Amino acid sequence: MSKVNQEFVERLDNAIQLYLKNENLSIKNCACTAGVSETALTKSLRQQGFLRDKKTAKDQKLEKAIELYNTGLSILSASKEVAIGNDTLGKALKKRGLLRENRKARSINLQKAIEYYQQGLSVNAAAKKACVGHSTLVAGLIKQQLLREEDSALEVVTDVYQPEIKESRGYSKALQLLHRSARQHQAA
Repeated sequence: MSKVNQEFVERLDNAIQLYLKNENLSIKNCACTAGVSETALTKSLRQQGFLRDKKTAKDQKLEKAIELYNTGLSILSASKEVAIGNDTLGKALKKRGLLRENRKARSINLQKAIEYYQQGLSVNAAAKKACVGHSTLVAGLIKQQLLREEDSALEVVTDVYQPEIKESRGYSKALQLLHRSARQHQAA
């Protein structure tokens, strides 16, 4: 066998081993990592009888996401955790009658964000980690009187300009700009 063919066979074997060891990796990921084409990897897996049933793998991921959702995670958080689409999870939850009222899910995520903030994370980091909006977290912290002194610049800017912002058509964009400005001011 030529040197080129031998190298290809080795890369293909590496891709097959990756695929077999990591059920969360797709054929595309394994092929890309090992430096072979998806077609070659798929063909080889099929010939050797190793090709996973996509429907079974997707169903397993969906069940895991539903479990995570039932523990209190949001649809977005649960779907990210198991690498499925949040639309897929949302439709499955709705079909099974398991969909929570949005306020309850937001409330759970807000509480998690507040806990992260109290553990020392910044407002941005805590909001991102708990999948809540920055403004939502700031409002929740203000309501519970937990906003740290160094983060209070966000509160002042938001309160001062709130009436003017609500009147404009670009409400969300204006609010984003104000928060960005407050963060820059805070960093200076």
